Order: sequence, then C-alpha cells, then structure tokens
Amino acid sequence: MDTDINIYIANLGKYSEGELVGEWVELPVDDNFQEVFCKIGLGYLDDSGDYHHGLEVNGVCYEEFAIHDYEAPFRIEEYESIYKLNDIAEKLDELEEEEKKVAIILMDDIGLTIDQAVDDVKDYNYRLWNEDSMSDIACAWHEECGSFDDNNPLSWYIDWERVGRDMEMDGTFIEIESGLWLEYFN
Repeated sequence: MDTDINIYIANLGKYSEGELVGEWVELPVDDNFQEVFCKIGLGYLDDSGDYHHGLEVNGVCYEEFAIHDYEAPFRIEEYESIYKLNDIAEKLDELEEEEKKVAIILMDDIGLTIDQAVDDVKDYNYRLWNEDSMSDIACAWHEECGSFDDNNPLSWYIDWERVGRDMEMDGTFIEIESGLWLEYFN
C-alpha cells in the first residue's frame, strides 16, 4: 500500500471558462498552499511578500478551487478541505511506514479521525497477523488463548473457516494485503 498523498488542485473559475488550470501537489506542504494558489491564478504576493487570495483578471475574480484528481490510499472528495488533508499527511509523516498503513486502515475502514488513528497506533491498539487466511488466524488465536490446541481432540471437529469468517464479520479483523491482517482492539 502506497501511503503518499498527492492532489490535483484546479482553478474553478478557469475550469468554468473551459480552461484546465491546476497543479499537482504532494502533501504535506509547509507554505499553506500559497505558492500553488499563485501558480494557478488564485492569489498573489504583493511587493512586501504578503499573500492575498483572489486574483482579479479583466473584471473576473478567481478564488475558488477544487480537487479534480488524487493519488492516495483513501478516497478524497472534490471539495475536501485541502488543509485537513495536509494535516492528515503531516500526522502520517510522523509515523513509521507500517504504522502509516495501520492508521490509514483505521481511518478508512473503521472511520476514525486522524487523531484517533494516530493515538491508537501509538497506544498499540492493534495487532498484525501474518497468516494465509482467517481460519488460520482463528485457530492460532484460540491456541494463544488456551481454549484449544492441536493436542485436544475436540479441536479436530471445529470448523475453523466458519470461526474465522465470524471473527472477520465482527469487524475487528481487516485484511491489509495478502497474508497480512489487522486486528483492531477498540
């Protein structure tokens, strides 16, 4: 899973006029998008270097923008707050690569905010399982709990596929990629 976040910010005024004016931006950015806004005609820097949003050209003021494309490990809406996305990218950058993947899964599949996801990652409210299937996880999980082991003849009669399916349906197990599962302790 690629954890990079790139968005294409488009000038909506120009788009309405039939012209595609925009810029790809890799998040996070540290200049509050001012450089991008200047490039796509949504603002300008005055002589003293202060940024002003909104650029009037021939009586038309260009100030609105939208996200017209993106590359990210989660869904981004056209009018999503670019400042919120930048905040998410900044917080993800503070994590190790595996922690980023877990935080993204917690946001995307569980519905946590970035702050909740980062807190849960930092508090280790999850476990990663390297197993081929949920039936393998179910069997290993019950062995660890001490409820059954291979030496107990009753374990031969347990339908581990069904137990694994039920564990997955409970929502605490999410497949991240083939052979890698996330168990979330909420």
